[in-house]
Amino acid sequence: MPIKFSQFIQGGRVDTSDIIVGLDPNGQNAQFTPSTVLPYTSIATASYPLSVNNGYTIDYDAGTVTLTLPSLSAYGSVIELLSTVNHTFSVSVTGSQAINFGNKFTSTNGFVSTGSGYTFIRMICTQQNTSWAITNCEPGYLIIN
Repeated sequence: MPIKFSQFIQGGRVDTSDIIVGLDPNGQNAQFTPSTVLPYTSIATASYPLSVNNGYTIDYDAGTVTLTLPSLSAYGSVIELLSTVNHTFSVSVTGSQAINFGNKFTSTNGFVSTGSGYTFIRMICTQQNTSWAITNCEPGYLIIN
């Protein structure tokens, strides 16, 4: 099975047969193999609690949807979010949770929000229960507080 180092570009996708090799938060070798396509749920309410290993489409017409990270998340858990039309969303962190995107991190009780509709983000848990990294963002405009 090939390891696809060259395909990690902005907008790239990982297939379920791909193997991703890297380092875990402790600097040890880690391997993540996607096993299935995530199930998706449509959100049409003002707030919604997220669950690990799920995808969500944001379909709320009356403003920004406030999403809350799960309090329990295993290393390697995944969440995908897709806003439709002009729908926007904000992902809130609580307590010691954090989301990073490149060199930007959320503050304590901060948030990550979209500036426009048709935004897709993929987050992977990088430290059990507390830390998430945005690994995909299309088109790429986020507000991080």
